[in-house]
Amino acid sequence: MKKDFLIVFDFFGVFSVDVASLWVQKKFTPKVAMEITNTLFVQGDSGEIALDELYIELAKIANISLKQVKNEWDKLVQIDYNVINTARVLKKTYYTALLTNAPSPLVRNILTCNGLLSCFDEIIISSEVKMIKPNPEIFKFVLEKFNKAAHQAVMIDDNINNINTARKLGFSTIHFTSNTDLEKEIRNCRKITCN
Repeated sequence: MKKDFLIVFDFFGVFSVDVASLWVQKKFTPKVAMEITNTLFVQGDSGEIALDELYIELAKIANISLKQVKNEWDKLVQIDYNVINTARVLKKTYYTALLTNAPSPLVRNILTCNGLLSCFDEIIISSEVKMIKPNPEIFKFVLEKFNKAAHQAVMIDDNINNINTARKLGFSTIHFTSNTDLEKEIRNCRKITCN
């Protein structure tokens, strides 16, 4: 069967809670959490620093051990199996891609340990391609991987900045929240896009 449509998923905030954001919010004041998000997390997401370097820096700032940082992050991972099941069903009919901002080992470990690699035709992680959403180039990159135009794709993300960039490029978009009915929203996107 020819797949004529591409569904692009974010990971953190869609398939799993946003581990990094949740951790810094629990550990630090809003000001410090924002500073960490805008510096260390951007460096980790872009591949400027490795995941272990990120953990080391976070351990120093939080004044805890490296092992404790890793354990706390691991415990925060919560997979939404309703979204996983939806993605598996959609992959039978559509191309599916994961497009996420994160250090590669973090995401790949979660995907592997939870048997999620098969949910996607392609996995694109910001730290591997050295581009971060909402940079338009990373959205174009995923389209090129599948030889699709933006009007042949839907972007599902919890971050409104990423949604806005994808929409400006011509993607159909779904701003994901915990109440989002993905199958219904994607059917609506297909009607808008393909008719």
